[in-house]
Amino acid sequence: MPVASRRRRVAVGLCLLAAVAAVLVALRLDETAAPVSALEEGGAATPSTGSAGPTPSGPLTLADLREVPAASRGCLLGRPRAAIRADLPPTSARWREDLDEDFDRLRPRIWNTRDETRLDHDVAYLLGRNVATRRGRLAITARQEAAGGRSFTSGFVDTDGRYSLPPTFQVAVRAKAPSRQGLWAAPLWLRPTDRSGGEIDLAETTRRPGEPARVSQSIHSAYGAGHRVAARRFELAGLGDRTGTAWHDYVVRKTPGLIVMWIDGRVSSAFCAGSPAWYEDYYDAGKRWSLRINLQVGGWGGTPRIGDDWSGGRSTLLVDSVRTWVRARG
Repeated sequence: MPVASRRRRVAVGLCLLAAVAAVLVALRLDETAAPVSALEEGGAATPSTGSAGPTPSGPLTLADLREVPAASRGCLLGRPRAAIRADLPPTSARWREDLDEDFDRLRPRIWNTRDETRLDHDVAYLLGRNVATRRGRLAITARQEAAGGRSFTSGFVDTDGRYSLPPTFQVAVRAKAPSRQGLWAAPLWLRPTDRSGGEIDLAETTRRPGEPARVSQSIHSAYGAGHRVAARRFELAGLGDRTGTAWHDYVVRKTPGLIVMWIDGRVSSAFCAGSPAWYEDYYDAGKRWSLRINLQVGGWGGTPRIGDDWSGGRSTLLVDSVRTWVRARG
């Protein structure tokens, strides 16, 4: 065989080895997100129905998951293609809408508003007057004011004892979070109704000192000693949101053995039986789940800067809608 031909074959072989190595690296668990485009201010929510990928049928392959963050690919590889389609409202007859909350008002049969109380892991005093509905949106505002022995106030709503979801569900929320050091916004998170171990954080936004604005998605084990968290974190600028204050659509679907989350129509996080190892103890245990929305000051959000301008909505979390779906009977 001519020397030039042998050299070409060696070069091709080296390229193939490099490609295999790249795939293996991509499968490593990390917390780097693929870019996700943000919706324009005030634009309509248009969750994606997912990309068919290069393979039109059959189980999901690595090629299908190329835009999914590497840390979540293992939970999705080999699953049916529908696992990565947000598909809202669900076209399958197996789902039915359970809650369509447009916040024309805060319905007391669904929502509790916490008043004159506090949380242990931040520096704000919770007041009912910091929660309002404005032009069809829930508004929770943090303020630099003294109350309850603290220097800041904020708000918190939940559905504890009033509304809950069964073990299998889908939730979609459209929200706009503030981006200020010291503010820790949670447009939606869920806790078991029996207050046992487990917490699903669909979205938490922060701008900690010295860090860019970020959104986190996570699940938790039981609180207290041995508390563990599996989290995915994304810089908001990487989602097309350079100010950290754009509107975003967040979706979570919980089915047996799998939790999948989306940001603006793209799969952003997935957790499943065995990943993390403690998943089944908390998320395949037949629990019902209540909804929570709040804006904290301090804590994981970092230390707020005294004197920062929080006027004009700069410290207000806005939630445009919350919609839920559950399995249809029959």
